[in-house]
Amino acid sequence: MNLCTAFPTLFDLVDASATLEVDGVAKQDFWKVVDQCYLCDTCYMTKCPYVPPHPWNVDFPHLMLRAKAIKFRKNEVRFRDKLLSSTDAIGKLAAIPVVAQVVNAVNRNAAARAVMAKAIGVHPERRLPPYSPGTFRSQAPTSEAREARNGSAPRAR
Repeated sequence: MNLCTAFPTLFDLVDASATLEVDGVAKQDFWKVVDQCYLCDTCYMTKCPYVPPHPWNVDFPHLMLRAKAIKFRKNEVRFRDKLLSSTDAIGKLAAIPVVAQVVNAVNRNAAARAVMAKAIGVHPERRLPPYSPGTFRSQAPTSEAREARNGSAPRAR
């Protein structure tokens, strides 16, 4: 089965519990599952057997999102998680032309990746996408203006 790491963690916790059910898992251990989820929605879209029309109606991604929000609100989030989830801030910084070139070079350097692994927990073999020196808007061709007619959306050509 092609699952993210949150589900195997959850299943291992259930298998190790006294009841062999979710109710036997210590509540504190559920944070291990939350930490493994990166909100890809694969579980909801294709893999989770408990989504509607199942009677349990579990929306696992929103459950994980709520749990992550609780951790942030209680300030129980590690620096690395705050840093790695600040995609807008990192994207703006790394989109500066010279900075993008430096970041891309650092991301390809084995020694720098080893330091990154120790400092913020990014595995040295994890492939990281390159940053572009500029934004999409600055590089995309401008589109021809079209106006909506009779309340309908403009048609693409």
